[in-house]
Amino acid sequence: MPESLVGTCNVSATRQKRNKNAADPSESLEVAGACRSARTSIKTVMKVQRQHAIVSQRLPVSEGQKKYALQRAEIFTSKYPSTLQVIKAASAYNSFFMVIPSEFVREHLPHTSKKLTLWDPQATPWQVDYVYCSHRSAGAFSRGWSQFSIGNNLEKFDVCVFELIAEDTIKVHIYRAQLLIAQYQHQEELSAAIPN
Repeated sequence: MPESLVGTCNVSATRQKRNKNAADPSESLEVAGACRSARTSIKTVMKVQRQHAIVSQRLPVSEGQKKYALQRAEIFTSKYPSTLQVIKAASAYNSFFMVIPSEFVREHLPHTSKKLTLWDPQATPWQVDYVYCSHRSAGAFSRGWSQFSIGNNLEKFDVCVFELIAEDTIKVHIYRAQLLIAQYQHQEELSAAIPN
């Protein structure tokens, strides 16, 4: 669970229900999550995509490269509302849960969980589940984010600008920390390649 939502939306692994008929290892899981406060307990059920962890094959990123990617994203301007987020390892390699800045969620995104469409830089649409936690006005992309992240070769320290171009439609601008794109490897492929 991303650090910014710890204590806000508590997802219990013991309450997962596996789809027993799914043959694919990336089958859906139903997860019961709870938004908690001292006065209120709101339970939501959300679908999350189970995805194998991947391992970056990218060369190490320098501080200068990180700073340059962020600077390019910060100068982005639009007539539409937008926000930026630096990609963390969890969002790109294993949990595939992208937390959206709370201020942007409060002011511009739906105050209910629903499907949204993300448009990537190649004008390809991606359906994602947007999960809203009313107690903290927190929002995140859940199911579908893994496909978007992998399909667009997102890596730790890349920067995404989320531009709300229409209701339930977000254009994503990607500013890479390193311009050379390396192919991912799935964790189980790496384990199988290591001799015993």
